[in-house]
Amino acid sequence: MNTIYKKFVSWCNRSLFDSGEVLPPRLSSKIIAVVCLVNLLLIGSDIYELYGAHGLVGAKMPDPLVRRYVPSFSLLGRFFDLLHVNEGIGFYIIIGVYVTALIFVLLDYKRLVFAFVAFSLQLMTVTSSFLFSHGGDSVTTFLLFINILICLDEVIKRELLYRTIYSFAIRLLQVQLCIIYFFSGFGKVLGVDWFTGDAVWLVVNTFSTDMAGRLSDYEILFKVSGWGVLFIELFFPVLVFVKVTRPFVLVLIILMHLFIGAFMGLLAFAATMIAFNVVAWSGYYYRPVIAGGRLSFLLK
Repeated sequence: MNTIYKKFVSWCNRSLFDSGEVLPPRLSSKIIAVVCLVNLLLIGSDIYELYGAHGLVGAKMPDPLVRRYVPSFSLLGRFFDLLHVNEGIGFYIIIGVYVTALIFVLLDYKRLVFAFVAFSLQLMTVTSSFLFSHGGDSVTTFLLFINILICLDEVIKRELLYRTIYSFAIRLLQVQLCIIYFFSGFGKVLGVDWFTGDAVWLVVNTFSTDMAGRLSDYEILFKVSGWGVLFIELFFPVLVFVKVTRPFVLVLIILMHLFIGAFMGLLAFAATMIAFNVVAWSGYYYRPVIAGGRLSFLLK
């Protein structure tokens, strides 16, 4: 019994706290900060028009479903009213603080403090818009939470302890990606549109009518693409952990997100998911490529 227990504990330690090769922590943190900054700049100018007191959505719409102590744009608006600050100006002050926090993370200045600030403001954004937000918003929030764990190197001086925490954070990213892709594929399997290729055709025809017209005679392309997406997503949790198949499945996943960004216009979502995969998996290839070249300083 003791032998079985020891083997189980050893397996848990390897599975959860030893994620294999990883990117340098500060590089991972910078990648997350950059993609969040890009996303924020893409939507920042529209936040007030969407969630302000007189916006399309309105700051108070989610209020019945949000607890009073949870930070939200509605709570923020009431705070600005007490200070006699114009709500629109207050919104852009918050966006400015958010951008500044991400820039300071990039500059390695008080990374842990500003990582927490960025996460808190992102959480407030999602709380205020969860009725209308999409998966990309939740993924961004999760990345910023992981970034807090990554930035713990500023307060944890024991290298072995920090490496364990960092490795666990990367494993969380990997597990989360496996869950996302598997259940995305599982949901598609429940219907027929992806088997017939109609789902791919609908995307192309909706967002690029000209291309759809040129490809209309090649029905097999849409069927192969549909089956390909199903295969990659359903078997991603297995293929990505096999050394031989890992590079192929990662390339295909990134191409899929590039397709989403190019044809559906979901640039922020595509960039976030690509960065998610880069931070989670590129550690397996990073050191062999960088170590012997002029970019070896990036290993620090």
